[in-house]
Amino acid sequence: EECLKKYNVSFDPLTNFVYNSTQVGVFASLSDPEGNDFGSLWAPTLYSAVETWGKESIICNGDDAGANVIGGIMVSNEADETNTETAALAIAAYLKGITYFQMYREKSKAYLNEFYVEQGFPPLSPEALDIEFSRPL
Repeated sequence: EECLKKYNVSFDPLTNFVYNSTQVGVFASLSDPEGNDFGSLWAPTLYSAVETWGKESIICNGDDAGANVIGGIMVSNEADETNTETAALAIAAYLKGITYFQMYREKSKAYLNEFYVEQGFPPLSPEALDIEFSRPL
């Protein structure tokens, strides 16, 4: 809503809508002259948008909205209570991945770039990869 206020647009769920798609779909729609004019992207898709259309293409971000945008691990209450071993294994796998990223940054950047290209995006620039890996894990 803060981003809408920035442009003097009031939030109304009957007239404002969210286009629900994958990041590849949103990027493709933004790239299509007949597609959507607005979309929400996050890293690393955001880096492709900036490399394609320039930094001025970002009209609102978490800082503008007064929000910290972070990730996390979520489980439902039911899963946590009935599958504690599975939840513990998932958290351990996540932490192992983070440890790997920290220990082998260059190899991890290559893996991220490879995954990103497999999803249909152009390769990330070395600068974009540096930004992605400079964020807190």
